[in-house]
Amino acid sequence: IGWRSKKKLLYYIVIYEYTMEKLRADNLPPTSFKIGKIEDRVIKYLNSIDLSKFPITEDDSTTTRGGIQTVNIINYINKDFLKYLKEKYIFPCIEELKPYYSIDDLHFNHIHFIQYQKGGTQLLHDHKCCEDWGFLLFLNDDEGGETVLYDGGQVYKNSVNKGKFIIMPSWMKHEGLEVKNNKKIFLIAIQEIGKKWGSVKT
Repeated sequence: IGWRSKKKLLYYIVIYEYTMEKLRADNLPPTSFKIGKIEDRVIKYLNSIDLSKFPITEDDSTTTRGGIQTVNIINYINKDFLKYLKEKYIFPCIEELKPYYSIDDLHFNHIHFIQYQKGGTQLLHDHKCCEDWGFLLFLNDDEGGETVLYDGGQVYKNSVNKGKFIIMPSWMKHEGLEVKNNKKIFLIAIQEIGKKWGSVKT
């Protein structure tokens, strides 16, 4: 390879080592995703939305099995609510997950709900074709239905707890295990705006 490619490769190696060292210093697991807890009023608002008024996608056109998945309903969700969600939860989490570059903003391009029935599952898939990040929020509790993430050879099983959210990069493979009773989730597809490489956070 040429000297420019070697220089670029060396740069990314240095950045990777810096990131891993910072994670070790902060005693944080070197995961590519973020898990958090959202406030009750957000859950209350989302659970107040009547899903029956929205069209649903056909079961075989998605990776959802044994559940109802809405079409993109971004135009039906309160804009101030989405702004609040982005500024308070989503943007800060993504900032923590990308220490080697900066972005100007985030754009939501697809929003939908999934309501699983007993026995419902989500097939293994990713979203690298059409977004940069994914936001998943559990709107109720279930004894099963765990969301499983595959990150760098590691497997992370996440229980279904009301108010828990997961932010993951679009390339991350994930699936949903069999639901025991019922499971309802809210999802956002996210794109980065104004990416600038080489801005390392300290």
